Amino acid sequence: MARWKNKTNPDPFIQKMEATRSIKENGQVQFTGDDILTVPARIENLVELNSLVTQEDKHTIVWRAIRNAGKQRLSSGSVIKEIEQLEKEYLSTKVKKFILITTLSLNSLKHTLKNCQIDHNRITFTRISAKKFIKHLNESQNIKYHLGKNKIPKDYMWVRVAVDAKSIHEATQKALRSLNLFRGMLNYLVNFGKRSFSSNMKPQPINKIHFGPIHTLHKPNGGLVDDIFWYDEDFIRPVKAYNDILQGNFEKLIDFLPIFRKQLNRSKIKKILEDALLLYNSALDSYSFDTAFIKLWATLELLTGTGRDSYDITVKRTSFIFNDVEEIKSHLNILRDCRNDIVHKGYMEGQKEILIYDIKLYVEQLLEFLLWEKEIKRLDTFDEVKQLLSSSPDKKELGKKIKIYNMAQKFHR
Repeated sequence: MARWKNKTNPDPFIQKMEATRSIKENGQVQFTGDDILTVPARIENLVELNSLVTQEDKHTIVWRAIRNAGKQRLSSGSVIKEIEQLEKEYLSTKVKKFILITTLSLNSLKHTLKNCQIDHNRITFTRISAKKFIKHLNESQNIKYHLGKNKIPKDYMWVRVAVDAKSIHEATQKALRSLNLFRGMLNYLVNFGKRSFSSNMKPQPINKIHFGPIHTLHKPNGGLVDDIFWYDEDFIRPVKAYNDILQGNFEKLIDFLPIFRKQLNRSKIKKILEDALLLYNSALDSYSFDTAFIKLWATLELLTGTGRDSYDITVKRTSFIFNDVEEIKSHLNILRDCRNDIVHKGYMEGQKEILIYDIKLYVEQLLEFLLWEKEIKRLDTFDEVKQLLSSSPDKKELGKKIKIYNMAQKFHR
């Protein structure tokens, strides 16, 4: 149920909107002044809705609620009442079928991908897109204008993601999450353990499999939904389609991918690992070393369950999986200082590309440990995983603790 977040006070912002409110002769509510662009966004951040409501739909709900409540004098009570009603209407909306169309920077002339289903969303990979979708894409002036010179490369792989959703925003969010998770798994396998330096050229993303320049949402008959489109904020230009024929390893990775997905689905900490893969993938999509570094450090925090604890916890839990614990701790502390430099100074000192690959390798190895280590399967919750990673690597100290725990167990049989 909709409510104001704890320890927040919406009244000053509601009063600002009230000061700009008026009623037209036709009975419509209007707001004037610069505040109508900024204040609703602040009010939106004070509202807590059902987690099924997307951020974009939340934006629509809050703005509509302010307008509806504006027929009378605005108050925090009247606004939240309208928000509650609109949230109920949204949650009771019947789902519709949508299809998201996009492309991947994988050479479709050289490689194929097997169709799959992620989070109940069917993903289909093809060398060319179906005519019923292309027809509507080519007719859209908005899309033509947005693409400009960034034409979709002919060797890119086309992708369709079929989803059921209550709104276009939920459809797009669900489709892109499933596809990003697929990309995250694929890029993880392609990137694992590798370093590739740019030789004084402009920084390039580490990931090989990227999105194309645009995503569009369609009805099952192929028609565009509202003639709107989506694109990645970090998109600069289409990258060269990935072709691994020379190395000959890619087909083996594709064959291994179903095994990887099966292992992930069986994990008791599946949600944590999925979120980590999404964050890892987002980090390595970036052209900015600083942005990539911050996101990779955030991935370590997520995998170690650091939360609001000190980064000493991140370092301790990450280093646990290695034999040379003290050396790894020293290295991780260097990386922690780099993270702090970016946040507090706005830049990172040192040889950025080397440091990016250093932290990338730690993320990859921790993901591998949490996904494939047999002993992890014996743990039931992520809290137990955190306890394991927080354990002392010293065998004598572990032996003493086991002895004490065994003694305690005898007293409480």
